[in-house]
Amino acid sequence: MAKITKKSVRTKRELLDSACELFSVNWYDTVSISNISKHAGKSNGAFYNYFKNKEEIFLTLLDNFLSILEHEMEKIEGQSLEERLNKFLTITIDTGRNNKKLVTLFREGQYRFNEMEKRLRDIYVKALSSVYMRELSETEYLFITGPLRFISIRSLYHNRPYDRETLKKIILNGLFSQSEFNPERVFSNIDLTVKREIGNTREILLEKAAELFGEEGYHQVNIYDITRSSKFAVGTFYRHFPSKESILGELVIQIGTEIRKLIRNNLTKDMNLLEQTIRGFYVFISHMEKHRGFYKIVREAEFVLEETVEEYYNNFEKGYLKSSFPESMDSVTVANALSGIGHYFGIEDIFSNNITDTVKSLKFLSIYLRSGISR
Repeated sequence: MAKITKKSVRTKRELLDSACELFSVNWYDTVSISNISKHAGKSNGAFYNYFKNKEEIFLTLLDNFLSILEHEMEKIEGQSLEERLNKFLTITIDTGRNNKKLVTLFREGQYRFNEMEKRLRDIYVKALSSVYMRELSETEYLFITGPLRFISIRSLYHNRPYDRETLKKIILNGLFSQSEFNPERVFSNIDLTVKREIGNTREILLEKAAELFGEEGYHQVNIYDITRSSKFAVGTFYRHFPSKESILGELVIQIGTEIRKLIRNNLTKDMNLLEQTIRGFYVFISHMEKHRGFYKIVREAEFVLEETVEEYYNNFEKGYLKSSFPESMDSVTVANALSGIGHYFGIEDIFSNNITDTVKSLKFLSIYLRSGISR
């Protein structure tokens, strides 16, 4: 390692800044040590004086973000729950806004390195213990952080408006205070059948691409892999899709369309809004459990096709906006809060394996959506 001098500290900082800049606009696999060194105006040899490989500098940046967030969360204080919760919400949203590049690469980092999501979770859990002066259950944690994290991301990257008072009301008071909840009606007889054209060449290509992207990752798969798996010539691919990016975009659109249709088809008129919401979560999670690669496809698309993924989330927002929410609450904030619960419930269930009983957790969630968590 290089001797610690003012020059060496500056060189290391310049390399870290270069890496942050490049990782925040490019997928990890597409950035090389040579790219980082050249962008910083340094040689590859200089890079190796401070970092043994690309992974080490990437992990250093992830550590930097977690250190910043943890330091900020230590500032939580207040005489009342509402004051402490306000501080928690402010810190989470402002830390993201003030460190957008680090947040961008951390989103990939938590997806690529599971321990990073766990460390982030530990910071949130500790902070919420300070807010509520007690330990929270898994479902309580999801009910609070799911909406907050999702709204923060939607605001930061998609310029979606939000109202902090509405978010606070949802957490403390819930949304559906007058609603009953019938578990038998909500959790029985779901139909996850998806109808597609059998034998259609385009559909076969999409199916094989989904399998490969879901298993190996978008950047590890090329067009030849897709056509070979589909038993078609490369020319056949180009008759249906102009590029690999275009088939990824088509998959994101198809995944979103199918999920929303499944949710609509599984809602009945005898369900109230609370029951429809939980039923929607249940259908969403059940479908994603059957197709675990879908989450991977959408997450990786965030770094390749930002506008397509933004529209993917916009369509879920539009679906929720068709419902009637309390007049005292901002409807866009409510819509994205509900989307966030479903999104992060899926991550905790499918990727982190922190949910051992989906139905039991959703039953608890129905309680919090009805009355909030005020103590």
